[in-house]
Amino acid sequence: TQVIIDVNGYYIPNHFAFIAPDGTLNSGAGVVSTAHPGTGSYTVTFDKDLTGCAALATPSDNANQADIWARVSTDDPTTVELDVEKPDQANVQQDNEVFLHVVC
Repeated sequence: TQVIIDVNGYYIPNHFAFIAPDGTLNSGAGVVSTAHPGTGSYTVTFDKDLTGCAALATPSDNANQADIWARVSTDDPTTVELDVEKPDQANVQQDNEVFLHVVC
């Protein structure tokens, strides 16, 4: 019996962060640091360049709803910036637990 195996590609582990309302990291993968510079504002720094990656953020559960915007920072491509707002009031920031998933 002869077997030929051709592997094309490689495994890239998921990068994610579960952030507490005070900005501390509850759990995550590939996270270097987190910060909470102000109400409803968070930054999460990862261990790789995220250029071209998608940052997906959601509230942690159904009871703590929020509108969340996530984007890779233009100043530092290893950092994701999060803005969290009250769902019923535009431009009113609130602290919230957030789950952030980075897909590359």
